[in-house]
Amino acid sequence: MNRRVDRRTLFESTADYDAFSQILGWAQQICEMPITAWCLMPNHWHLIVKPRDTPHLSSFMHRIQTTHAVGLRRQTDTRGHGSVYGNRFKHFLIHPDRLLRSVVYVERNPVKAGLVRAATSWKHGSASIASVDTAWPRVERLPTELERLRPELLLHPLPEEFESDFMCACRATAAVDVADAFGRADLTGALQLLERARYRRESNKPVGL
Repeated sequence: MNRRVDRRTLFESTADYDAFSQILGWAQQICEMPITAWCLMPNHWHLIVKPRDTPHLSSFMHRIQTTHAVGLRRQTDTRGHGSVYGNRFKHFLIHPDRLLRSVVYVERNPVKAGLVRAATSWKHGSASIASVDTAWPRVERLPTELERLRPELLLHPLPEEFESDFMCACRATAAVDVADAFGRADLTGALQLLERARYRRESNKPVGL
């Protein structure tokens, strides 16, 4: 993930979001980078990708950020005004057992921020195009049993402890392995979350998730 320096707004308009999405799709094709999830927010963005190795990731991110920063400076006539991004980029490992909930965290970002009521309504991320195989950036589907749970899990908030751990990892200044930070195996955890959410919806009683 990365954000604009001083947390300033990175995307001012739909055209700004679309321009970055096109850059992301172009870089994905050039670098042959599998993308599992992505989401653009007003002053930052998240990606979940599967690089072959560190040089592959670095090359991919360099293409995205350099191309976007140069274009933004040219568009706003602010060349020579310093860096667009506050950091090179932040990244951490996600254990396969935590992949689904990590995807849901990324795709629910606009809901958590109050920008939309449903993740699929946010047009600047994978939640709205995950089922469109011809779209770029192209989203790699999750394993079948997880992909089946993805739409419904997007409807419910994740446990606070998971969100807290994920945010701490995002704020880290270096790559960290958070493989053991999230507790239960993904499929089991996702099913339990859905069961509790359904119970809460049907009974109208508060249930901690």
